[in-house]
Amino acid sequence: MGVETDSTHQEHGPVWADLAEDHLPRTVPVDVVIGRSEAVVVFLSGFRVVPTGVSLRLSVRLRDGQDAEAQQQVVRDVFDDAWTRTTPAGTATSRLTWWLEFSDGRTASGVDAALREELHAVAARTGAPRPEPSRPVLVGGAGAGVGGSLSVDRDFWLWPLPPAGTLRVHCAWPALGVAPSTVDLDADVLREAASHARRLW
Repeated sequence: MGVETDSTHQEHGPVWADLAEDHLPRTVPVDVVIGRSEAVVVFLSGFRVVPTGVSLRLSVRLRDGQDAEAQQQVVRDVFDDAWTRTTPAGTATSRLTWWLEFSDGRTASGVDAALREELHAVAARTGAPRPEPSRPVLVGGAGAGVGGSLSVDRDFWLWPLPPAGTLRVHCAWPALGVAPSTVDLDADVLREAASHARRLW
């Protein structure tokens, strides 16, 4: 997929890193549970799409009565990402893991440590501070939730816009009893909405 590189995008940062500010995004009414256990529910909502990608919200709700350790675990795992996580890629972990799988087999994860290292290497070699990734990315943004809270939310940016077909969402959270699960979304709905996103300038 081509990436726009006009001066507006350059001023505000690369299109792969955040929701493009030169579009009025289209909202897609998707609310889907991607993982759950007796202690916790994990769901996605707030889908807003533009031609370059999808903004969405990851939300976690802890069941009342969970101890302080579980509450701290939620905040830690939701706000953890590839830039802070110390668990090596591919190793077993009890922490929250969730990622998206495109219909063409490519995947996007907020804890893609290998991609982090690739971007660092490219930046060091070329001098580009924020080089374009070679594969999809899921970038964590702002959110709400502190230790002691039963409710945690965080916004994410998915780049690029998924290709037509099934968009699979995978989730697991062994520490809180969430078994590996997969939910299928229709990427065609997102692409149709993106085609109607209005360019502001």
